[in-house]
Amino acid sequence: MEAGKPARLWPQSDASHQQPRQQGGVVFRRSGSVLLMTTQTTRIDGRRVKITTRNGKTMIAPADPLEWELQAAQVRRLKAMPEYGKRFLIAGDMNAGKRKATAQAQAVATGMAPGEPDLRVYLPQGRIGLIENKVGSAPLTASQKERHPSLAKLGHPVTVIRAKTEEDAADQAEAAVREWLSAS
Repeated sequence: MEAGKPARLWPQSDASHQQPRQQGGVVFRRSGSVLLMTTQTTRIDGRRVKITTRNGKTMIAPADPLEWELQAAQVRRLKAMPEYGKRFLIAGDMNAGKRKATAQAQAVATGMAPGEPDLRVYLPQGRIGLIENKVGSAPLTASQKERHPSLAKLGHPVTVIRAKTEEDAADQAEAAVREWLSAS
């Protein structure tokens, strides 16, 4: 694309139009000059939904939760357990939060580590349980792939919880904490 010229949304003479392209959260798949599919996530009546249009037909379905929503559901569930405050405590991280350059530099300078798990569970005898949340089959980031094995070498393995609903995430977190407590 030349500077100052708008991007072309329709096929050019080469075969590049056969590959899907993402632009502003919308995936374009083209055949000839016909737009076959678009997807976008938005809110309708306060709920996140995924809108998909294929060949002129529009479908609306619930969108997957955001990772922070899974973590918030886990925190609510864990704080409601009768053992909370007596046999374990929790602390969360928001490493994935979007920060401007100055705030990012301050976070790093004060010890925020890329790849740190989302939730720490402080257990008896100085043990720490670590939980990393992923929505569905989302992959670990490069920094998580580096950080998690380093924590495991120090005796703090990371439990990766993959969930597509808040309830499932909370169920898995509670089960992990109950397992850790039974080992004490």
